[in-house]
Amino acid sequence: MSDAWKPKMLPPMWVGVAVAALWALHRWAPIVQLLDGRWRLVGIAPIVVGTALALWGEREFARVKTGIIPGRAITTFVRSGPFRFTRNPMYLGMTTALTGVAMLFGSLSGLIVPLLFVGVIRWRFIRHEEAMLRAAYGDDAWREYASSTRRWL
Repeated sequence: MSDAWKPKMLPPMWVGVAVAALWALHRWAPIVQLLDGRWRLVGIAPIVVGTALALWGEREFARVKTGIIPGRAITTFVRSGPFRFTRNPMYLGMTTALTGVAMLFGSLSGLIVPLLFVGVIRWRFIRHEEAMLRAAYGDDAWREYASSTRRWL
């Protein structure tokens, strides 16, 4: 992993792609409708919870005055706020919100999209960010944090 890692598409852009994929799958390849009518509104809860978690993580970055854009220099190893419970609260929040959107559409095919999103985020962002933290703060600090805080939940 190079210090020059600069992703072209940021995570919110991937969320937009995922929502478009959810819509397309629901429209053209719904397979089976799992949730109908009012039951689809259950998806609002994970959207709200996921958005709140992502914003809490963002607020924590702002509080300690470190950048939020992936690939930029790390100025603070954030272990407070939601980072006490998950190493990736913003990504977890985005994934949770996408699961809620999938529930709003209600079709089985949409459930694959949050899983694919996790894979993309893990491959395009998390592995680089973890390498940057390890390089900036050392193996011991990284190992202590990683062993005491789950990557997702």
